[in-house]
Amino acid sequence: MHFTSKSNTEYLKIIVFLTLSLILLAGTMAAGASEYKKPIEVTRNQEKGTIQVRTMLANYLFSKKGGQLKSIFIHFSSFRTSKAEIVPGTTTDPETLQRSYLEGVKFPGELQLGGKSDRNINYEVDIPEGKHYDKLTVTFTGEREDLEIKKTYTIRNDPDYTLGLSVSLANKSGEAINLGQDPQLYIGSQTKSGQDGDISYLTDPTTKFLFDGEVSNGKLATASYNSFGGVGYVGKNLVLFLKTGTPDEKTENLDDKGVTPNVSDGNLSVNLPEASLGGGATRDFQFSLYGGRRRHVLLSNVGLGAIDDIGFFSQLLVPVIGFLNQLYNFTGNYGWAIILFTILIRALLYPLMRNMYRSMAKMQELQPRIQEIQDEYDDREEQQKKMMAIYKEEGVNPMGGCLPMFIQLPILILLWRAIMYSAEAIHISPGFLWLSDLSMHDPYYILVVLTVGTMIVQQQMMQTPGGGGGQNKLMSFGFPLFMGIFLRNFPAGLWLYYFLTQIFMIGQQAFINWEMEGEETGTEAESEG
Repeated sequence: MHFTSKSNTEYLKIIVFLTLSLILLAGTMAAGASEYKKPIEVTRNQEKGTIQVRTMLANYLFSKKGGQLKSIFIHFSSFRTSKAEIVPGTTTDPETLQRSYLEGVKFPGELQLGGKSDRNINYEVDIPEGKHYDKLTVTFTGEREDLEIKKTYTIRNDPDYTLGLSVSLANKSGEAINLGQDPQLYIGSQTKSGQDGDISYLTDPTTKFLFDGEVSNGKLATASYNSFGGVGYVGKNLVLFLKTGTPDEKTENLDDKGVTPNVSDGNLSVNLPEASLGGGATRDFQFSLYGGRRRHVLLSNVGLGAIDDIGFFSQLLVPVIGFLNQLYNFTGNYGWAIILFTILIRALLYPLMRNMYRSMAKMQELQPRIQEIQDEYDDREEQQKKMMAIYKEEGVNPMGGCLPMFIQLPILILLWRAIMYSAEAIHISPGFLWLSDLSMHDPYYILVVLTVGTMIVQQQMMQTPGGGGGQNKLMSFGFPLFMGIFLRNFPAGLWLYYFLTQIFMIGQQAFINWEMEGEETGTEAESEG
């Protein structure tokens, strides 16, 4: 199993070369973390009376008529996800961003006061000048007789897919204004829209409510409650949900100021508790609107974790993602976070890996004796007895080499899923090496080639001197090449982890082989003495 000092030196040269290459490539990392995030872009269409706001994750389309949010289109799509329109009743072409709308639907932000919708009011729009990297406010101000209506949308350039939405009603007269029975702020219409597949809003979404921090599926309230937390649509992959309070308030139990949910005629809205507004009075309401992918971590970040039904495997993901984010907070880069993650995992697994390599080496040394038993005995049961006797005599566990491999596979799967579910956060974070986004595939496949090379080296190291044959060559070259070809488009962060893992495995195996050679030399010296 273990190899000569000459081959040891050759392999160690390869390790040093690959490691130095990685360090030199690290020097190409983009300088200045402040430059990695693109500013929020604003595009006005005077003819159509629309304002389009683009963040690093989504495009939001607002209409001056009604001050409504008519489209939330997620343009960022990581591994195994597609671009998607969130607003029911809206279809968006993923290439041209041309929108079409179903007749009669209610859009987020539409108000109904005194029995009349504000969708025909032409609002004035105020957008601050300059570049905005973290957040942008878009304010719509309109009037209906003596009532001033102000809607302020706060768009954030972060991974949480959440807008702030505040509504202000101000009576500019000296007399009370009748607002009607339960003025309503609409969230949307429960409808199917768009094309088949992931480009449209999910079909058959479930209506969910939050009461006292607990989720209620499809029911306004089964019993009395103290606080209403929010209401919205939850689909298989996408969520549109209006929560009381600001995006910064993480708790589910919030002061709702008397706001209540309303479902009628297939439309979802919240009732604002104002039948009338006194002369000169003003009433403000604050909400946050989540329109994005159904990711438990993202929903939890904005106080909506309760609306997500999380399975057992997803529960395992939560601490892994949390740990990865802690490493990111420490390093300021997901590339270095993955490197630290790899080092910690290899350190924890080293005792198991040491036993595995030693067990495999002893198994290789016993192969001639095992072959003699197989040639001498035809009876399988007798063969097994003799072989187990040899294993016991030599203190070898024939399954000792398997356990570490079984442990590594779940870690690999968990990290892969953690990178996928952290794709938004990784996307808007600084790049690493030549990779602008570790949640996407390596555009040049450099990490893929390096990893396949280290896998071949590691397979060669595990073969016995003088051994080989077609089966060994297939394992040494065929399996790594198969992985490289068929998994080449996996997230670059996963390939970075696996490349570093292979480097550590080669180094550990070289060290253990050197250690065992020293033990053999010492044993031979004692025998001669």
